[in-house]
Amino acid sequence: SITMGLAIDAVGSSLRDRISLDALCRLNVDVMTDSSQVTGDLLSEYQTTQLRTVYLGQQDTREKYVLFLADAIDPVTRAESYINDSSFLSELRQVVGDVHSVHCLSQNDVVFIGSKGVLAAGDRCRKHEEILVRFLVLQARENFVNALFTRIKVLNSDLGHIRDLISHVEEHPNREFAIRDMLASTANQISLLVELQDYLRESLLGFRIPPLPTELSGRKMYSFMDLHKRLHDLLLRTTDMKSLLKGAQNEHLTLSKMIAAVSRSALEDVARQTTVNTDGLVAASVIEARNGQVMDVVNLIFSGDFLFSLINRAIGATDAWAVEYEQEWLISIDSTPLVTFAFHVAVFYIWSVMLTRVLETLTGAADGWISWRVVMNRKVDPRAMFAWLSTKRVVTINVELDATTRRHRKIRSVTWVEDERGRWKGPPPVIELTYDDTNGFLLEVAMQLHASRSELSQEELLNLFQDDLITNRIMAKSDRLILPEFQIDTDAEDE
Repeated sequence: SITMGLAIDAVGSSLRDRISLDALCRLNVDVMTDSSQVTGDLLSEYQTTQLRTVYLGQQDTREKYVLFLADAIDPVTRAESYINDSSFLSELRQVVGDVHSVHCLSQNDVVFIGSKGVLAAGDRCRKHEEILVRFLVLQARENFVNALFTRIKVLNSDLGHIRDLISHVEEHPNREFAIRDMLASTANQISLLVELQDYLRESLLGFRIPPLPTELSGRKMYSFMDLHKRLHDLLLRTTDMKSLLKGAQNEHLTLSKMIAAVSRSALEDVARQTTVNTDGLVAASVIEARNGQVMDVVNLIFSGDFLFSLINRAIGATDAWAVEYEQEWLISIDSTPLVTFAFHVAVFYIWSVMLTRVLETLTGAADGWISWRVVMNRKVDPRAMFAWLSTKRVVTINVELDATTRRHRKIRSVTWVEDERGRWKGPPPVIELTYDDTNGFLLEVAMQLHASRSELSQEELLNLFQDDLITNRIMAKSDRLILPEFQIDTDAEDE
């Protein structure tokens, strides 16, 4: 605890020998506020964090205990008169709060003990200032103990709220993340409160109580201050506080296990759903393959029907043919059923083989594409980039706007197909680049190249791409991505 003191020479127009309780009350309010600012400069960052945790960010207005030492008080009367007179009580409440007791050490010495402070008037009170200061320190620590108990109640309320959220975690998709943040915050709070409880108990165990004075007035003050009992009560309350914090720790551990079980259950649901989806995809792929085979057969049947129609057109209507035409072999084929059937089968077989070969050739031409993604992170000129892309045969443009940033960051993704087969030594590649249009950075580029029909390697293709950027003054030559810096994730895929 920190004890601060000041001497009052005057308050407004009232001099030190005649200061009213009203003026003293107004001065006390200002001193309470200013003392928080002064002590704030004396505390370390960790101590400030502890105070912020205990008082929920209202540490500047925390309650303090005040000791007023006066040379005399006017009027001087018996202790019962102060308590029974409502006018006296109302004025005393302004400076010491609710009056708990009034004690007269002599005809001119009186001590008022309240909930917010102590007012001691008289010369004999000053002689026993050490007892009063020790009482002041104990009362300040009692206020802190009360604040700790209040904070533990708030902590338990937060833990109860977290338990309710866990019970209804499925009602909001982001609730699990919010619960984890709250658990992390409460764990930090519990750790700080446990440390404060240990520090408080250690300070109370090392608290020194002054010896019993020899004078009668001192013995009288020592008796009604009862420092031993107050210290014993604070130690008991501090010990009880440890039990409450232990319960909060156990509750936090239980809640952590509950949210872990919820996360595990959600993960199992995702895995189960993934398995179901995978099984569905496998079944669909099998069905698609079977349908593809069926479609191949159907295509052959329809093509065969078309072929048979052509054959009938070519060799049909033999009754109308004249003998002088040199088509006797057609007439012989058409007139013999078995030969006609064998001829149709042979032609259909040759047609099927030719059609299958053509389809396989077309499929092979569509396969063999290789795609990879290169992380660039190079400074570029957004205006030159936009002008260069406007000359390309753009396929898709995607724009992502991040409104959470100060400059509203804009990310563009552009996909296009290159021209000039000779320059690319094969089929033109498909290029997709992603760049930060706001800050002028080329983030990454993805390329697709027909590996079986192109003579370019991946490095050569990247160099040609960078040559275009440098030629069009989009990227500086010094920013070229050279071979040792390659960060390429290569995936071969069939398209």
